[in-house]
Amino acid sequence: MCVTHPDAPSCHFQDFESHGYAHVLPLAKDEETCRKIATHVPEVGCAHSVLSLGISSDVASAAGQSAAKLDLFHTKWRTAARAVRAGFNVLLLDTDVLQVGNKTALR
Repeated sequence: MCVTHPDAPSCHFQDFESHGYAHVLPLAKDEETCRKIATHVPEVGCAHSVLSLGISSDVASAAGQSAAKLDLFHTKWRTAARAVRAGFNVLLLDTDVLQVGNKTALR
C-alpha cells in the first residue's frame, strides 16, 4: 500500500513487484488523483475515500497539517488495519520512501 501525493501521483510499483510483493494499493485523496495513477500504471488499482473526520482547520494547523492531510492519514491506517484483520501481511510506505532492496531478506 502506498499513499499518493498530488505532486507525485504514482509509487514505484515495478520496484515492489520485483521484490515479490503481490499486491500494491495506492491510496489517493480523491478520484482525480486515482485517474492520474491509472494513466501511469493501468494494471494497479487505486482507492480513495470521501470520509472526513471533521477536524477544524485550527486543530489541524496546530498539528502542523491540513485537515485533508489528516483525513488521508486516518484513511491510510484504517485501510491497513482492515487488511491486517483480514489476515494479510502489510507493508505501509509513503511516497517519500525509496525501497532499495528486498527488506524481507533481512534477519
